[in-house]
Amino acid sequence: MMLNRTLWALTLRHPLRLCGTTVLLMLGAGTYLAQAWFTAHALAALVAGRGQAALGLLGGIVAVAVLRVLVNLVQAQVASGLGTAVRVRLRRELAAAALSPGRLHDASERAGVARLTITDGIDGVDVYVSKYVGHVLQVFMLCPTILVAIALLNPWLAVVLGSCLAVAVLAPRLWHRVLRRRGTIHWDSYERLAADFLESLQGMKTLRLIGAVGRTRSRLGGRSDELHRATVATMRTSLFDTALVDLAIQAGIVCAAAAAVLAATGTGQPTADVYLLLLLSSELFRPIRELSRHWHAGYLGLSAVAGIEALRGGTAAAPPANPGVPGTALVTITEVAFGYTEGSPVLRGATCTLRPGAITALTGPSGAGKSTLFDLILGYLQPESGTISVAGHGAGAAHVSVVSQHSYLFSGSVRDNLAVASPGAPDADLHAAARAAGIHEEILAMPGGYDAELAEGGDSLSGGQKQRLSVARALLADRPVLLLDEPTSALNDALARQLMTALQSVARTKVVLMIAHRTETLDYAGRVLHLDGGRLAEVVVADHDVPVRA
Repeated sequence: MMLNRTLWALTLRHPLRLCGTTVLLMLGAGTYLAQAWFTAHALAALVAGRGQAALGLLGGIVAVAVLRVLVNLVQAQVASGLGTAVRVRLRRELAAAALSPGRLHDASERAGVARLTITDGIDGVDVYVSKYVGHVLQVFMLCPTILVAIALLNPWLAVVLGSCLAVAVLAPRLWHRVLRRRGTIHWDSYERLAADFLESLQGMKTLRLIGAVGRTRSRLGGRSDELHRATVATMRTSLFDTALVDLAIQAGIVCAAAAAVLAATGTGQPTADVYLLLLLSSELFRPIRELSRHWHAGYLGLSAVAGIEALRGGTAAAPPANPGVPGTALVTITEVAFGYTEGSPVLRGATCTLRPGAITALTGPSGAGKSTLFDLILGYLQPESGTISVAGHGAGAAHVSVVSQHSYLFSGSVRDNLAVASPGAPDADLHAAARAAGIHEEILAMPGGYDAELAEGGDSLSGGQKQRLSVARALLADRPVLLLDEPTSALNDALARQLMTALQSVARTKVVLMIAHRTETLDYAGRVLHLDGGRLAEVVVADHDVPVRA
């Protein structure tokens, strides 16, 4: 029962909240000590036949109990605030790390592992920080204080109880390495199951097509059994830990009871000090019992430390911003070279400047590097040489809206799926974006209109509807640069004309760069760039012989 260095460092980033929850814990513990004092003197008064004095002391017990309830309520809120602060900050950091360019293009990275760490792992950290950390501090501050008070009443008992306390606190460290190793095995098993499960869900259509559902089910069952075995092994070690702690506590309580009996032997009646000795001995171990309980509650967060450290280690530093005027709707690409493997360049000295005024179409054969250029503008990839400036800043997604070939919609209402691009946007803005994308009337025709519920991935919509919702969401984000990867691929001619006309209007004030795989979309472009062999060149818009397909 010790503090993990990584989780302790995360907690120390919020010192005021940590001090607040610790002080309130100490105040709550102080009410137990006050209650012990009142109870000891009340019992002594009753035995001595002083009923009136006992009633007065009983009133003190009630008052202290009420005070403790109030202190515990406030402490729970402050501790919850501490856990929430750590959780929110850590989740933001890990989300940024998961979206770093290196991880996005690393084929060995498994989305299910990152998802598990960012969700369940950080939720476990919340419990660990809000429940366990404060009680560790309480143990090391309160228990020595109580032990000193016991020593004033019975020095020899204090020595015995101090030994029992040391066993309860330090003995579990003897197999700390075993527990940490089993915790790592448990978390690794959890990660493998989460990753396999998510990948199976994402590829369910393919699994059905190739008849691999049964094999996948068997593999997931094996992963589940593996996690079960790891969990049971961890629980066995944890139970041994709990048994030893309880043994030390019970030994201390028995010794205190024996000392009280010896102190009362030969006296006419037990004194208040004898009762107080018994009650203080019990209070000495209360923080240990609470600490053990909260350790088990926060164990998932402790197990997730390895995953958190691995994900935090992948955080990429933001590229330095290029000089420019903040907010300028301008994309400047200067002598950019990039290749995924050495000796196989995808881009060779690509140079161009994109301005508002008209749609810019990007053409070229499949594999020429069009999507790579998008990733470079978004900052997901870093050029080997050359520079990219987006809206007066370095390359990055902060000033860019993207509509990819695959529409990413989640389970929720149409309104939720749109508003995620601009939280708090009024309905008028949602309607204007949807109208520009040519989807407004179809949304109104749905049961519930903008409050109509969508299936996960937008599976309840047609391909064209999903594509136009994605375009509407990008327009609602209202960023100075808009990147589109074949936005009309799932649309019929009439809807494609409507969308392209809307994009022409958007391009008057924003940079609109569109990958074109349909020749007819070039009619709406004011400028055409052709990418082939790593070279980026501008072509005459009127030249309809521009090769746009693979």
